[in-house]
Amino acid sequence: MILLNSPHPTLSRWRGLFPQLMDAIHVMKASEIQLAKNPDLITSLVAIKRAAQLARQPAIQTNTAIVVIKDGVLCRISAEELKQQEHA
Repeated sequence: MILLNSPHPTLSRWRGLFPQLMDAIHVMKASEIQLAKNPDLITSLVAIKRAAQLARQPAIQTNTAIVVIKDGVLCRISAEELKQQEHA
């Protein structure tokens, strides 16, 4: 489990506005999801990956950056970077 304890200003602001909510949020690692007993949780990883890919397409088309959480840290990915990742 990766807790969202990032020093990023947005997360810090959210933590200040919604402390109970932010304390309750956690992100499961893919390995944890694959070991889950609930079959819906296991198949949700495929759906999450598909949704992430679908979110990238309009971002590229509209030249808009997206924000993802990687290793518990908010990361901004520009449309140009998305295009490079798509062709890699």
